[in-house]
Amino acid sequence: MEKITPVKNQNIKNHILRSNKFVFVILHYQTLDETIHETQHILDKLNGDNRVVIVDNASPNDSGVNLKKIFSNNQN
Repeated sequence: MEKITPVKNQNIKNHILRSNKFVFVILHYQTLDETIHETQHILDKLNGDNRVVIVDNASPNDSGVNLKKIFSNNQN
């Protein structure tokens, strides 16, 4: 397995933090309320051009389908 090394150049770190462009991947399994809460927090409270990708892990309770309906009009 390849070892991941932290970014050592402070200029690169500062550029990444200033860009305010992040993609959040949320792994969802059955807990609709928690996923909605966390997604809304990212979209509403965090500064920057944030994108959210929700991955449903084959929830047997149709919560993944419900999330798709809830966030279908969201561009992020």
